[in-house]
Amino acid sequence: MKTFLVEIKETVTRIIEVKSDSSDKAVNLVRDLYMCQDLMLSREDISDVEFKEYIKGPIDEKSKQILKIIEYMYEDEQRHYEENDIPPNGHIYLSIKRLKELI
Repeated sequence: MKTFLVEIKETVTRIIEVKSDSSDKAVNLVRDLYMCQDLMLSREDISDVEFKEYIKGPIDEKSKQILKIIEYMYEDEQRHYEENDIPPNGHIYLSIKRLKELI
């Protein structure tokens, strides 16, 4: 079975009514409220959701070399991680695994 990456993109939208001297000041006021987390968008504000296959671009030379190192370390650290009866929470294997997913 193959593995695929799927991108999920949500668009959240809310219309806020603001009294102000100008539209620029109104926009700045709402921006400030949002940035200070006094105004939070939620699931009810979702206006659109898109799903599509995520296709990574070509890998540059630097990324290829990093990936080789990660592959080398991944198997060894995975074995070490799985040998523990109770694997430690911050084990380096978890970071290597995540990095491998990102590249």
